[in-house]
Amino acid sequence: MNSSYYILYSKKAQAIAGKIIILFYRLYDIILMANQPNGHIRMLVEVGTMKGRKILLIFCTVVFIYSSINILDYFYEGYKNKKMYQELANLFPTQEIQYVENSGSEHRDALWNEENISEKFAPLLEINPEVVGWITIPGTVIDYPVVQTDNNEYYLSHDINGNKSKRGAIFMDYRNTPNGDDKNTILYGHHMRDGSMFKDITKYKDKDFFDQNTTIWFYTLSELTQWEVFSAYVTDTEFNYLRKDFESEEDYLNFINTLKNKSMHNSEVELSKDDKIITLSTCSYEFDDARFVVHARRTK
Repeated sequence: MNSSYYILYSKKAQAIAGKIIILFYRLYDIILMANQPNGHIRMLVEVGTMKGRKILLIFCTVVFIYSSINILDYFYEGYKNKKMYQELANLFPTQEIQYVENSGSEHRDALWNEENISEKFAPLLEINPEVVGWITIPGTVIDYPVVQTDNNEYYLSHDINGNKSKRGAIFMDYRNTPNGDDKNTILYGHHMRDGSMFKDITKYKDKDFFDQNTTIWFYTLSELTQWEVFSAYVTDTEFNYLRKDFESEEDYLNFINTLKNKSMHNSEVELSKDDKIITLSTCSYEFDDARFVVHARRTK
């Protein structure tokens, strides 16, 4: 995070805190006036007013300092988070994808056989044995390891190293098998204001971006898989887009067609009962408990 970004938000925070202090002063004066007969301030109250102002000033100063510390902590954590993922990316470089995209399947298989990929994940598994993959989305900053544990809560508030973090980690639904062979593989990530984690999937709200950035790469521990985006939309939590198991092939086909029809943009992708999909989910802010969701089908 560059320094100008940090200074900008620090100044905004100070301005907001200053306005809060002025507001408290005005409210205090209004309360005093409302409690006086005929709106007149008595001499006795004037002494109380001065003491009250001092107390209020101390209170507002404490609030300002506390808020500033929290803001500084937020941005410092963001700096550490960015640095951590840069170091992890050095352990797991993904630029080889360009060779896969521009070469035939035989060359792809030679580059990404199971043995090569297993070796590639070894440094990450030493850091955290719960690493199950890596996701990369061209056109975004999304280039992160994926973890999975026995619940969907832990990695909301912990990073890949197991440290407490407001940004959490990108994680797979605990119900999924980590090899990406489920009908619906589900990944979660926070929507962070600094642009990190799954914030960039909201770029798919833009039709041009949706049309021009249709590929998602997901590395499992044994293979590199490619996915084609076919749906993106805002929804509430009442809609169950997180289904993993289905009663029949017809039930599954109806489900994925429903996902496609919910998309805010049209897609020419034709879905079938044999398709496997990946679901990316993050928070959105259109209304309370809003979610932004992107779906893609597996092509390789």
